[in-house]
Amino acid sequence: MEVKQIIDRMAAIKKEQSALDDEYSSLQSKLQILGESALEDTKYKSVSFSGTSGKATVTCLLYTSDAAD
Repeated sequence: MEVKQIIDRMAAIKKEQSALDDEYSSLQSKLQILGESALEDTKYKSVSFSGTSGKATVTCLLYTSDAAD
């Protein structure tokens, strides 16, 4: 592999990695919203979700007006 090919491949990998990081952050945000919805009006502070090849736990501290009183 020539230097030019190495540099081009590294640049392509960096671009792919950036796109994957953006997608991961977006999915993480969606999961956080789902978790907060699942925990709303419950006494629980976390909820777990499972896929076929992984598991994620969402922990959140929901603000309620009752908690401030």
